[in-house]
Amino acid sequence: MNDSQGKATTSHRPFGEPPSRRLQWDADLTHRFWNYESQHPAHYFTFRYGNKIAKRLRQYLAGCKTVLDFGCGPGFLVPHLLHLGLTVTGADFSKDSVAMVNKQSQMQRNCRGAFHVDELLLRKERYDAVIAVEVIEHLNDQHLTITLDMVKGLVSKGGVVIFTTPNEEDLDAETVFCPMCEHVFHRWQHVRSWTRDSLVDCLKHHGYEVFDVFTTDFSANLLRSSVRALRQILGRGNGVKDPHLVCVCHVPNA
Repeated sequence: MNDSQGKATTSHRPFGEPPSRRLQWDADLTHRFWNYESQHPAHYFTFRYGNKIAKRLRQYLAGCKTVLDFGCGPGFLVPHLLHLGLTVTGADFSKDSVAMVNKQSQMQRNCRGAFHVDELLLRKERYDAVIAVEVIEHLNDQHLTITLDMVKGLVSKGGVVIFTTPNEEDLDAETVFCPMCEHVFHRWQHVRSWTRDSLVDCLKHHGYEVFDVFTTDFSANLLRSSVRALRQILGRGNGVKDPHLVCVCHVPNA
């Protein structure tokens, strides 16, 4: 598992331009970044594709009554999970995001609101399903291990855990440069890229039992799907990857 943090970016710069440095994301920087992004709902993956995400994952939530949206942000996935007839709770590390969800949850039946992750762990809350949408690409090695252990502590025995993440993302393609501090960073604060094999291996290493893994395109519409199907028929679809990766797990010892 390679962490993309801490690697200096010094190549492909004009003569005389000083080398830029890779931004080191800590809790404070991450908090400030997402507090700013929370002012722009359209930037959130779950704001744009929440309905499609919920519909695509519905089959894995059959028989579940309670679900935890882990890393819920402002809660854009919550109403779509509620439409599936689930009782939904949000969890996040940002107090501001938790407050935003709780402000909206007062008007949503079967929404239990949102909590800081540490609070749920202290209360020993458990859920039939835990969904972590576009979370694990933001975590370095240390925080990845901590987070995966937290998730295991929040799922009920026999429950299901679902992770989604970009599929084989080219991190450099979304790198931007700050002219003030001369650091480079991923536009969406991603620090690692996952493949099907690396994600499955990582989750197994951390005690998860993977029973399904697949790629998909949550952003696909009828036109895009038709174009992709036509390319496949014409033999021109080789090398075209689905942009999203989904891994569905149990935790044997939960």
